[in-house]
Amino acid sequence: MRLALLGPCDDDVAALARAAHSALIKLSADRVVYLAGDDALDCVVYGWAELLGALDPLEYRVDAVIDEAAEVLEDAVDRERLRTRLGAFRSLPGPSMRSIEMLHDRVVLLVDDKKELDEEDLLPATFIIFGRGDPTIRRVGSRVFLCPGSPAKRKEGIVLLDEGDAPTSVVASLHDIDGNVMQRELLETTRAAKLKVQGA
Repeated sequence: MRLALLGPCDDDVAALARAAHSALIKLSADRVVYLAGDDALDCVVYGWAELLGALDPLEYRVDAVIDEAAEVLEDAVDRERLRTRLGAFRSLPGPSMRSIEMLHDRVVLLVDDKKELDEEDLLPATFIIFGRGDPTIRRVGSRVFLCPGSPAKRKEGIVLLDEGDAPTSVVASLHDIDGNVMQRELLETTRAAKLKVQGA
């Protein structure tokens, strides 16, 4: 899986739209998560669906196109594919809220502001990704902290985690809003040892 994370746009919705498009199309992300509790990404995705004329699934529009020429049908199917791809976008559930993703069997913890985290939040996580801050890929012990920065600054705004085929490594990269690589690192991760304590 390729997981893209977008930093808070600070009310620059146009920059967020550019970053979201780059993450989905240029970086071929399977899932794109916006690390802010506002509705900016919802507005972007709704606007795209409206432009596609695809607010309703194709099954509800089939009567309108079924008797049309092949080109019209092909266009309707292409729009449906694009509409379906919009389902890759997610936002955090709200301000100060957390979300969890999985890469291989590693926990990816997502939050808008790392100040909201406590020790219990960090315990199960291998990757901690936060929205507010400077672009970061930083290993601390067995954990990796990442921040995409803000799309509003143009030269930052996207983190991409690519689990690839190797079960013990993930490629992390920082990108600007056009998808250009600013930094890339191969992160080797190891499974935590499972200890069983038996009483006497």
